Amino acid sequence: MFRNFSLIMLCLFLLSPQYVFAESGNIEIVEVVLARNVVDLEPQGVFEPPAYCGKSGDRENMLPVVHSEIDELVYLWIKVKSPIAETLRHTWYKAGMGWEKMAEVTLNIQKSPGFRTWSSKKIIPDAHNGKWMVVISAASDPENALCKVDFEIKP
Repeated sequence: MFRNFSLIMLCLFLLSPQYVFAESGNIEIVEVVLARNVVDLEPQGVFEPPAYCGKSGDRENMLPVVHSEIDELVYLWIKVKSPIAETLRHTWYKAGMGWEKMAEVTLNIQKSPGFRTWSSKKIIPDAHNGKWMVVISAASDPENALCKVDFEIKP
């Protein structure tokens, strides 16, 4: 009898919403790139220095630079490892009096060890100069960032 009870409890645990939510937490951002274009699923014209997730001591002052007088668009290309199909969100912010949300894009990803997708932002010279941040999160849990990518737009 105890064995049957244990088996039933195990089945309930595996089918519970908390288990599904925990599985969606296994999404991993494998690579991020800020680029001028995306061709055949690959970033082209990568901005320097390279983009990275989050801030780390020495790299904080090494932000990728986009030039608004030259570049009309900036693409945030990502490679994602995910055990399930999921919807991600790229939320683009510009620094000013705090962080102002400039755009939000939802991206459907498939179960994959290396799914590639991207979003882009049109650049308006002068108006968009300054520090920017793109927050990558699961659409189902936008408060928990999977990755934050910082960059700067200069004339």
